[in-house]
Amino acid sequence: MHVWWAYMCDFGEQWKVYRDENAAERPEDVLCSGGHEAVVLDKRPLADVVRVSLVSAQVNLDEARGAANGSSGYYIEVSSQSGETRLSDREYDLDKALERVRHFVGLTPELAWRRWDRLKMGDLYDEKRR
Repeated sequence: MHVWWAYMCDFGEQWKVYRDENAAERPEDVLCSGGHEAVVLDKRPLADVVRVSLVSAQVNLDEARGAANGSSGYYIEVSSQSGETRLSDREYDLDKALERVRHFVGLTPELAWRRWDRLKMGDLYDEKRR
């Protein structure tokens, strides 16, 4: 599970690194911007709020040339820390996608799923729809 690795040096500077809590610590992680070594490390779990992402609707048509289709839209993906994920069943232009994303920022999974259903976002990951 990913967590925030929160560091602090003797001079009071604080910084965070986002990574798996069981990952190996890298030498560059323990140095602040002033070059001082961290004296405190606190691994902090993420708040129980959903992650909201925009997923490009473009499809790679020709891997050799890197050509993609002309779609400039986005799907909206909302996921919980426990791994439950929903993907909108339609694409949105960027402005509309950002407008929709704002409805989910800072919500707990329970509130996000209720809002998702109320906004009729659909779900491309829903096996019953396939």
